[in-house]
Amino acid sequence: GRFSHIHATARALDLICLFLDALVGNEQVPRARLSARDQRALEGIRSYLSERYTAPPTLPELARMAGMNRTKLTHGFRALFGETILDYCLR
Repeated sequence: GRFSHIHATARALDLICLFLDALVGNEQVPRARLSARDQRALEGIRSYLSERYTAPPTLPELARMAGMNRTKLTHGFRALFGETILDYCLR
């Protein structure tokens, strides 16, 4: 559609940021306040990704599935599981 170029650019920038974060190896795990519901949602996302790691959905799609914003998804995933979503999919 009309916005496919913008979507592709945003997705590429998102992947670059995740790659750079992994490359730098930032040892600080972001703090995230996670409710029991958030933890269950993140566990569901991890389970979903374990089945679809070769073609994972975008971060906005995962956030929508988890019912949280992208920042909470990425920070919460890292805080709960000790690795980024990208690292989990690559591993």
